[in-house]
Amino acid sequence: HIFLHLEEHMDKFSFDYWSNLYETNPAEYERQRSEYLNQHILNAPVSQRNQLRMIQLECDTIRSMYSPMEATVKIAELMVEKLKELKANLTELREIVEDSNDPNILP
Repeated sequence: HIFLHLEEHMDKFSFDYWSNLYETNPAEYERQRSEYLNQHILNAPVSQRNQLRMIQLECDTIRSMYSPMEATVKIAELMVEKLKELKANLTELREIVEDSNDPNILP
């Protein structure tokens, strides 16, 4: 049955469930989508929640401004940008760790 409870879909993503829900009841899809995303944000470490909320707000804004296809492209671009930021942070951290292990650098 298409209208399964949201809790059954919190642990694993079911494309068929979400696709069918969107096709048959877009308003319920949006309600459950919002609840699903909020639950995942609440399950994240407290230190990351505000950043996740901001990213979700950016995605929701994009979705409201563009067609579904255009929004998908824009959100993919946003995710690439976020991954580049993460890579830069990891590179900086790696350099700090490597420098701290360099015997030529005095503490």
